Amino acid sequence: MFFIYFAGALSAFLNLNPHIKQPDNNHGHSYIDIKYFCMEYSKGDEWYRDQMTLSRPLDVTVEKSIAYASPACIDKVVPRIWKQNHDMKIIMIVRDPVKRLVSSFAHRVDVDKWKSDADSFEKIAFYSNGTVNANTHFVTQGIFYNTLTKYTKFFPMKNILVLDGDLFAKNPIPILNKVEDFLGIERHISTKNLVYSKTKGFYCTKPDPDGELVCLSKHKGRVHPYVRPTSLAKLEEFYRPYNKKFLTLAGMNFIGIIA
Repeated sequence: MFFIYFAGALSAFLNLNPHIKQPDNNHGHSYIDIKYFCMEYSKGDEWYRDQMTLSRPLDVTVEKSIAYASPACIDKVVPRIWKQNHDMKIIMIVRDPVKRLVSSFAHRVDVDKWKSDADSFEKIAFYSNGTVNANTHFVTQGIFYNTLTKYTKFFPMKNILVLDGDLFAKNPIPILNKVEDFLGIERHISTKNLVYSKTKGFYCTKPDPDGELVCLSKHKGRVHPYVRPTSLAKLEEFYRPYNKKFLTLAGMNFIGIIA
């Protein structure tokens, strides 16, 4: 079973369910991105299995990777996943594509030390004539319709769970319970082990009822750089027709996706 798109927090929170097993890098973070079906496929299935933690009959093994939605990989990734297991379950968690684009830029500013000014953002998202650059992965990864269409060519929609990332950010517990139900495992995630931190401004786990909160990395919840309103408006108009088709295919509405 696979997560695609913005699954870091989702993957981390699902660790609260003892029946969910994820790849282990031996450093205490069992939600690493191994990108097997995209970048490591030549290493073979035995290598892939070796990346996973031990599981029992009632457990579900999951892997997450944004690479599985990457335009550079998706055409080979989907048939490889289907070949591995025709009945694989796929989870997509998506959010407002404009916010997603700004968030990706903020990540680059924070981690890769890119310039944070509005001009730098516009050089990434737009051509010099001011039109949206539909050839950069920063933009195309927000065209969720294209990704979902690729997967539905191989998997029926009953095998695909599409989640509202904006709703997840506001209240993740109902979304996590929906994942538990989709996977057919007992619910373990509740307000007892997932708590909103007023200090951090987002949810943190509490694996031990008597212990301290465990929060995501400092890169989560970062302040986004300023982007001109005119740029945001152009991007909203660019994504609008794709959003409409995506919502129709997904068969549901999302609080942050404008169609």
